[in-house]
Order: sequence, then structure tokens, then C-alpha cells
Amino acid sequence: MRQGAGSLASASGWTALAGYWIRKRHLGAAAVAQVSEAIREAELGHDGELVVVLETRLPSSRIDSRARALEVFGRECVWDTPARTGVLLYVALGDHCIELVADRGVAVGNEVWQRICADLQQTLRQSDYLPGLL
Repeated sequence: MRQGAGSLASASGWTALAGYWIRKRHLGAAAVAQVSEAIREAELGHDGELVVVLETRLPSSRIDSRARALEVFGRECVWDTPARTGVLLYVALGDHCIELVADRGVAVGNEVWQRICADLQQTLRQSDYLPGLL
């Protein structure tokens, strides 16, 4: 995350407007239903439990997307799985922040998570919001 640019844009309100526009235009109820169905189908093939949280922007009290993702991980009880296999995909749309947080039972290296985030970031830059999330 480019903290300087993100904090300036957040202060001006542009990130909130951009995030709201992306959410309303590209990720409405039908898109969210598609993502939910894709998660349900994917979870049939492994022990992981995925939660996706889309926010229009980082809260003004949070500039650090990782800290916000950890906060959401706890608030949404993603950790509360029998085998500790919860995974949170956190996206702050207006701030262009993507974070993956996995519980201890998920044996995946950081380089894999970083690659997934980079791939999703590239897809979102091309305005392929729903295909990127799917």
C-alpha cells in the first residue's frame, strides 16, 4: 500500500467516493451472491473456511490495511473454526488495499498469499472486479 497517497486521498474523501462507486456499480447484490456461491463450492474441496469482506474504504482511524484486516478477522470470528482454517480476504475498494489473513491451521507460505494479492490487485486495476474476486 502506498501510505502517503492513500492517506492524502482518504483525507480528501476521494477514496470513499471511489470505493462507494465501485461497490455500487460493480459489486451489487447479484455479484455478492456469485462470490458467495463460488466460496461455497470451493469449500467443498478443502478444509479452509473463507470470509470475504469488502469495505468501500479504510476507516478514517485506520491507515494501515493490515491492522484493519486483523481487526476484521477477529470481529468476524474467522478464527473460530474447528481446525483453525479460517481465511479472510479483506478488500478496501477505494484505497486499493488487499489483505489475506489466515489462521494457524492453513499451511500456506507468505509468498503464495503475496502472489494471490498481487494477482487480484492487477485484476482490480483493470476494473475486472467480479472476475477478480471469483
